Amino acid sequence: MASTPTHTNQYDVFICFRGEDTRDNLTTHLYASLCKNNILAFIDDNLTRGEEISPSLFKAIEESKLSVIIFSPNYASSRWCLEELSKIMECKRKNGQLVIPLFYGVDPSHVRNQTGSFADAFVKHEQVFKKQVYKVQSWRESLREAANISGWVLQGTRGELDSEFVEKVAVDILNLLRNMNQMSNKPRNGRIRKTITEWEKGRFLGLGWFGPVYEGISNDGFFFAVKEISLLNGGSPAQESAYQLEQEIGVLSELEIGVLSELEHENIVQYHGTQKDSSNLYIFFEYVSMGNLVTLYQKYHLRDTQVSAYTRQILLGLKYLHDQNVVHRDLKCENILVAASGSVKITGMGFAKATKWIDVRSIMRSAFWMAPEVVNRKNHSYGLPSDIWSVGCTVLEMLTSSNPYSELEPVQALFKIARGIPPDVPGFLSNDARDFILQCIQVNPEDRPSAALLLDHPFVKKSEAELVEDIVNDVVRKLNRMFPCEECRVHFSISNLINKSLVVETSTNRLELHDLIRDMCWGIVNEQSVVQHRTRLQNPEDVRYVLMKKKGTDLIEGICLDISKARRMHLDSDSFVGMDRLRFLKFYSAGSSVNCKEAIHLPSGGLQYLSDVLSYLHWEDFPSKCLATNFCAENLVDIILTQSKLKRLWKGKQDLPNLKRMDLSGSKYLEKLPHLSKARNIESINLRQCKSLVKLPSSMGNLDKLEVLILDYCSNLTTLPSIGKLKSLRHLYLLRCFKLECFPEITDSMTSLYTLRLTGCRKLKSLPHSIGNLRSLENLDLEETGITVLPRSIYQLKNLRWFYSSANADLQWSQPIGLWSLANLSSLERIDVQGNNLETLPESIIQLPKVKILNISSCKRLRFLPKLPPSLETLRANNCDSLKTYLNNSRSSNLSSINFANCIKLDQQTRTMIITDMLSNFEINQVSSAATILPGNEIPQWFHCQSEGPLVTMKLPSNCGGFSRIFFCAVLSGEEPKRRKFSGLTLFCGFENAKGDTENDAGNELETLEEVGYSDLSTCTHYADALKLDHLVLWYTNKFQEFFNKFRGEEVCFEFKDPAKYSKVKRCGVCIIYDEMDGESFGNSSKRSSSNDPEMGTEGQQLKRPKQS
Repeated sequence: MASTPTHTNQYDVFICFRGEDTRDNLTTHLYASLCKNNILAFIDDNLTRGEEISPSLFKAIEESKLSVIIFSPNYASSRWCLEELSKIMECKRKNGQLVIPLFYGVDPSHVRNQTGSFADAFVKHEQVFKKQVYKVQSWRESLREAANISGWVLQGTRGELDSEFVEKVAVDILNLLRNMNQMSNKPRNGRIRKTITEWEKGRFLGLGWFGPVYEGISNDGFFFAVKEISLLNGGSPAQESAYQLEQEIGVLSELEIGVLSELEHENIVQYHGTQKDSSNLYIFFEYVSMGNLVTLYQKYHLRDTQVSAYTRQILLGLKYLHDQNVVHRDLKCENILVAASGSVKITGMGFAKATKWIDVRSIMRSAFWMAPEVVNRKNHSYGLPSDIWSVGCTVLEMLTSSNPYSELEPVQALFKIARGIPPDVPGFLSNDARDFILQCIQVNPEDRPSAALLLDHPFVKKSEAELVEDIVNDVVRKLNRMFPCEECRVHFSISNLINKSLVVETSTNRLELHDLIRDMCWGIVNEQSVVQHRTRLQNPEDVRYVLMKKKGTDLIEGICLDISKARRMHLDSDSFVGMDRLRFLKFYSAGSSVNCKEAIHLPSGGLQYLSDVLSYLHWEDFPSKCLATNFCAENLVDIILTQSKLKRLWKGKQDLPNLKRMDLSGSKYLEKLPHLSKARNIESINLRQCKSLVKLPSSMGNLDKLEVLILDYCSNLTTLPSIGKLKSLRHLYLLRCFKLECFPEITDSMTSLYTLRLTGCRKLKSLPHSIGNLRSLENLDLEETGITVLPRSIYQLKNLRWFYSSANADLQWSQPIGLWSLANLSSLERIDVQGNNLETLPESIIQLPKVKILNISSCKRLRFLPKLPPSLETLRANNCDSLKTYLNNSRSSNLSSINFANCIKLDQQTRTMIITDMLSNFEINQVSSAATILPGNEIPQWFHCQSEGPLVTMKLPSNCGGFSRIFFCAVLSGEEPKRRKFSGLTLFCGFENAKGDTENDAGNELETLEEVGYSDLSTCTHYADALKLDHLVLWYTNKFQEFFNKFRGEEVCFEFKDPAKYSKVKRCGVCIIYDEMDGESFGNSSKRSSSNDPEMGTEGQQLKRPKQS
């Protein structure tokens, strides 16, 4: 490959601009400000307009560390600007040059999509360059690529605004350049830790709680913020000031200063240390140029998308703090800063305390953001959930541009908060925003989700661009791990690709480089015409030529071959001889694995040689029994030999000091693993379906960095080594290890294990009592094991969230063990005991505060269900043949999915109560959708529209503004089932207007559901056995508002059907509920407001089936 030339940086910054738009205002100010800060900037101010761009200008671009592109309304009309832009983006791609756009009086979307004035400019370019279409297209691509980079936006074009804005831009550029210069000082977590000794105080930035905040500059030109706190009161030290200092930042506590100094996260303002003289204390922090969120929402009206982006970063920073057991205690918009790039920085960390060291009792916050437990701080402390309340208040503040409880005085707000009255959430906010805020401001701290859980909320879900960034960062980490000596080059090069369209999703859910990017990279490689002189090989024919003709040289560093696209190759034992610098070898299949069997043949003796510097070895369907006899594996980082014919990896012992990952899954002939005593850095071992393995090396028990161990389907594995020293192990999978008879003892050091799956270990009769030492265990799967008795110590698993023990017919559930012990586990969220011999559940199960899913289906001996936890959302009790009675506390239930299919002995009183509870759930808890299935054949009377068969019609009122919910009901026939399983029910909605036109909206076809619950449009798919008698399916949803508004006053036809046509709908009904209806309307059809509405249609009325589109 032709080497990329390196350029000496003659300039710090190259400024690309449209002269007639910005020369006399923004550009002049920016250039002057950069020069004032000793930044050497290149500005083209001398060449005559109309000349061809000289090589000297291109050279100036190449020799600059950073390019600033000022996009203005007439930028695209200049061919000169577009040529400069293309060159800048070329340098970004090839040399990793940093590029920052500045949008001046133009919307970034106009630049990105070439709309507005940019569209007009390109109409002219396409006329002028008719014979050079590729040039115009390259300009478009450069604009799109540049506009996707985070930069500065200045909508105004008034001169007086420029100087105010430019100063912030110049400071950001200065810090970027200094960060680039100080790259060698970057610690492992990527943050720059500055030590400030000599410094000078600059301009006033703002007023903090205990003193002013100034801009500061160190003796080496590093900018930072400095908080100045006076230690004097009337000329003498003040005890009160000292006390306040201790409370605010812990100056008098070295422990708390230690906490501050250890906090390093991209969304936390970095602490740079303190200095003190006879009169003042100075605290140094990272300087963030754009001010706090209060300044932003006062200046701009923040949109949902902006608030969502800021909130996600706040949660990331808060999750980091909470992972360190640190409570912020003063989270609000005033304490959240924003950089010009849009990056959020949480400040106010002087108020934070480490909860594992200090009891958090003192109130140091502003009244409007306080959580109820903070206000009512009697005889107990508050902790991490108080910050979640503040997050909700902060989001509310950003979206409304005012404090929560803004209509009240602080004392009044405190009184209201103390009574548990949350702030009002306006109805004009989006549904996602409202739901996010309401989850945060729940009065009970235990009901609030953690910061980690909130990161999965729809309101703050990552955008596609952020997901791409995460993927690229993950690639960077893996490359740095493989090539540690080149960490800086790898990080710098790839981080500059983050904002491009790098990744596409294939039909097999794989993420790959975009075709254009990949082709460009290989095009550069293939510029070297002599195949064996290339550094990397990917083309199947090139790889075939080099290996079969033995043309390998020490120039080749990587081989990547999709063997599903290659012709069959018969290699010799010395095919890799000469490739002494081969570091990357990947033979993989992106197509059918059937076509890859024996795609590469090796002689019976295997390979003679592999490079000793090989760090990544990935060879699917490896055809030999052993790797090269003289192969030295000490540089291996990843070894992936899936579906191989290996019997052992190599003969003799190998030191594996760099090995991180070993994946030998599917190697069904593998009999023995190598000695792993020196592989102390290994993090993941996958031996799934290694069916010939009988035992594992004892050295595996000493791998203290091992995080994942997968032994699924090792069907001949009889024993496990001691695992007590695997202190980093997080996931242990032993599914279908049919011959495993004994589980090893657990020591106190196994504090990281999160998942333990033992599904199908039929010979495993018991668990050790030491299982209680797994204090971090969250997922315990004992399905289809031979375990008969659970150890008493299981109650010690305080963090257990998911417990699976289905199909364990021999498991004894008598007191004081079994499920009665599980009732003590307050973190449980899912209990699955399907197919067990339970006769009843303990009454204490109602004490579980977090359980959401309970699966007791096919428990044939179960007769009675007690009151269940109010947190429960899904109950699966289908096929419980003996179940007669079910009690529930309807006034506090969150149940949205109830399955009593084939519970044929369920008494009538219980059936009526289940429906009544569902209505109460709707009235009280306002769950957006819920459904149930149970034996029955009578549709409740309050369904005002009923019909025989699968269709029912009604006329919508002309005003659907008060719509709240719509209830559906269907009677399914239990006669002559055509198959063993009931596939589910789908609702199809068709609309027909007065003209006879029909419309079928795909959004109205309700999808069948996952096994664990219901989709947003809540139909019933329960996977019950064939229905033994008629069943009633009843559900409601609030998802039809949009369609009702669209078709108000029209005839509406609802059709109920089983998409697989295995179930018959005998009767069906619909009932629309409006906000003005009271609770009595459900029970008495004569009182419901809808029945008196002449537009609601006639009971039993039918229309023809709507046309299928």
